[in-house]
Amino acid sequence: MSQQSLVNTSGEGGGDIQLQGRRVNLTEASRIRADNLGDGEKGSLIVNASESVQLFSSGLFARNGGAGDGGELTISTKQLRLEDGAQISTATFGEGVGGSLTVNATESVILKGFSVDTNSLRNFGFLPFDNLILSGLFAITAAQGNAGNLTINTQQLIVEGRANLNVTSFGTGEGGELIINTQQLLVDGGSQVSAGTALNEQRGGDGGNLIVNATESVQLIGSADNGNNRIFPSGLFAQTLGEQNAGDLTITTGELTIRNGAQVTVASFGSGTAGDLIITADSVDLQNEARITVASLGSGQAGELKLKSGSVLLDNSQITAQTLSLSEDGGNIKLNVDDLLLLLNNSQISTAAGTPQAGGDGGNIAIDTDLIVAISQEDSNINANAFNGQGGNITINAQGIFGIEFREDLTSLSDITASSNTNLDGEVEINTPDVDPSQVIVELPSAIVDSTKLIANSCLAPSSGQKGNFIITGAGGLPTLPDDLSNSPFPTYSVPSELENEVSSSQHVLIGGTNSDTRKLENPLIEAEGIYRLADGRAVLGWECP
Repeated sequence: MSQQSLVNTSGEGGGDIQLQGRRVNLTEASRIRADNLGDGEKGSLIVNASESVQLFSSGLFARNGGAGDGGELTISTKQLRLEDGAQISTATFGEGVGGSLTVNATESVILKGFSVDTNSLRNFGFLPFDNLILSGLFAITAAQGNAGNLTINTQQLIVEGRANLNVTSFGTGEGGELIINTQQLLVDGGSQVSAGTALNEQRGGDGGNLIVNATESVQLIGSADNGNNRIFPSGLFAQTLGEQNAGDLTITTGELTIRNGAQVTVASFGSGTAGDLIITADSVDLQNEARITVASLGSGQAGELKLKSGSVLLDNSQITAQTLSLSEDGGNIKLNVDDLLLLLNNSQISTAAGTPQAGGDGGNIAIDTDLIVAISQEDSNINANAFNGQGGNITINAQGIFGIEFREDLTSLSDITASSNTNLDGEVEINTPDVDPSQVIVELPSAIVDSTKLIANSCLAPSSGQKGNFIITGAGGLPTLPDDLSNSPFPTYSVPSELENEVSSSQHVLIGGTNSDTRKLENPLIEAEGIYRLADGRAVLGWECP
């Protein structure tokens, strides 16, 4: 479909639309709509393409504008691609519940870019954001009805160039859930994946939850400038602007990488309570002004940040829980790191409460890890500070802490602090093994010791004492006896008589078959039994004679 083509079954009760093909392509503001504009039964929009679905400045819509519910919108294909302001959305503009949007793409979903042609596209029903038409997938509510859910199942999900995934509530209805199941997620170039509320009024609905399951990796990179000095960081967001509560944000992945100003944020900008941020990953890597944050920038309570990982690296980056409320306490941070927590280049793990004029108590920080390592001169800090309230509490359980230490107040070095401007400092508890490595370091002598001089060549006895004999008997063990049959279940041997013993002891032992090879050692070798110190202080291996 091209040149503003339209397929439309909208009406008092939306009709069903089903597309079946190998490739489905829409270009040049073409649209397919199955809107329910009244109180009747909802219609559904289903697209099945064996290879691909591609939209360029075009859209697929299943919405409701009355008391009736919106229809379901389902796409099944190998590859889904949206560019240049293309949109797929379910939305409610009335009292009915919005339909759910489900994408099943066995290979990839790619959302890219935006369009600046806002006037014509807006007239065709495209959703404007910041005076732009952003490419993306949307399940929103702009009225009383609750929004539907947005679910994406694919191997690879790429959102770049200001594209958007959004389940925000712009009305009084509740926001839907955004669920991503993938192997790899990449969000780049100022693109955002968000669930929340955008109505700054008391009657607004709560935001939905954002859930990301990426078996291999989540990469959040960079930001974008809209040209008016407003920066849009790439990232994952669950937030509220009014008195409504924000939903929770949950990330489960192998590798979580955040860099170049990208963010993971759960926040309240009004009086609503921010949700919790829960991260489970094999490794977490934050670089170049990356942020993981739970915050209340209004009068609401900040949520809790829980992170569990094998290792965590912060390089000029932050993990924070902050509230600007004059009455609420700061949020809490719980880090469970199996191996290494590494802080570099002015990185921060912090909770803070209030403003310089007033505020609540600082939040708490709990860290369980094997090692915490920082560079002392790089001013990386772990702090739970407050302005006028009491400082928060910090509890650290670690096998070793290097390059960062507790101090009463922040310095230019790497510090652990729980301070307050009112001297109501919090408590810092650091639990490490009671081992001082410097106490077990022994300086070894540089002189090389001749090992042959450490073994005594005889027992430590007077030279007048009786010496024993050492007789070489050959290479062998016991000689083979005539009655030692090979098929015997065990070896047999006849015990000699006393006469035989006397004869045997009086004979010389033969070596090589001749009597001339009989040997008797002047200084027989005795196995050392211990270490003994001589009169001159030397320690030698020897045998104590009776």
